[in-house]
Amino acid sequence: MAIKTPFQLLMLLGVVFLASSSVCVSSRRSDQDQENPFLLKSNHFQTLFENENGHIRLLQRFDKRSKIFENLQNYRLLEYNSKPHTLFLPKHNDADFILAVLSGKAILTVLKSNDRNSFNLERGDTIKLPAGTIAYLANRDDKEDLRVLDLAIPINRPGQVQSFLLSGSENQQSFLSGFSKNILEASFNADYEEIERVLIEEHQKESQHRRDLRDRRRQESQEANVIVKVSREQIEELNHLTWKTANLSIPTSHPVAVSASSNLYLVGFGINAENNQRNFLAGEEDNVISQIHRSVKELAFPGSAQQVDRLLKNQKQSYFANAQPQQREEESQRKRGHISSILEGF
Repeated sequence: MAIKTPFQLLMLLGVVFLASSSVCVSSRRSDQDQENPFLLKSNHFQTLFENENGHIRLLQRFDKRSKIFENLQNYRLLEYNSKPHTLFLPKHNDADFILAVLSGKAILTVLKSNDRNSFNLERGDTIKLPAGTIAYLANRDDKEDLRVLDLAIPINRPGQVQSFLLSGSENQQSFLSGFSKNILEASFNADYEEIERVLIEEHQKESQHRRDLRDRRRQESQEANVIVKVSREQIEELNHLTWKTANLSIPTSHPVAVSASSNLYLVGFGINAENNQRNFLAGEEDNVISQIHRSVKELAFPGSAQQVDRLLKNQKQSYFANAQPQQREEESQRKRGHISSILEGF
């Protein structure tokens, strides 16, 4: 993959490499050196996640360190450290990433709607991942820890990076759980209980973002609910306050579903949309989840890889789906129940 990186970003990466190498010897510096804004210490990082398999840390904002970094206020730096044979689960971010390997060996898999690409990375290798790219990273070394730096350029909110986890964990839900029951049933053409059991239900496993490739999944689970129910009257009130013609802004890389209760006409304008791609999470065509390696599906989702594949194949439609098949089925079941009750009366 050919990567074109602006000169200023290469310079920033160079500074980061020099600064990261100085972290190990920071304790030996004098008081004068401690004021050096190019010197990164452990206490300058915020730990986002840590367990026995590694950690994820975020450097404080550059413009908070020194005025000379004022022009870098929209850039953030993340450090990933993982032990041998561990996996960072599939996810995407609302930021462009420039990934640099400081030590160890890795396999980076980038998912596309109809394909996937895997890259063997070693110390000194860099690669750029556009915002919204779904990817997962594995430490393929038998002995050495993997240490990676990610230079993030947020797209939606300056200086803030948001990650979207495809599979749930003990302290972060899958973004699929943000969709309503009806949307999920229509998208996958399956009962919500099956979708929840195979794709969403959170499991207490050995780690959050990474999974030991040598161990099997643990089976304890916990449930969480982030969907809020509203009454029909509240919906009607919202509809009454909404104009017939409305504008809607969809942030870059945010998962979205559009449900129409009547004929719907939309016109979309892409902003900075060069090389823009749409990754579908359901449907027979361009389904990005189907591109995940089978072994990773086993580790990432509560259901088995076979159950995941079977669920994905339920939906034969693409791009558009009927949002009412489950409702019609429930209505027909109620009618059959009424008829049975009438017949029993004779």
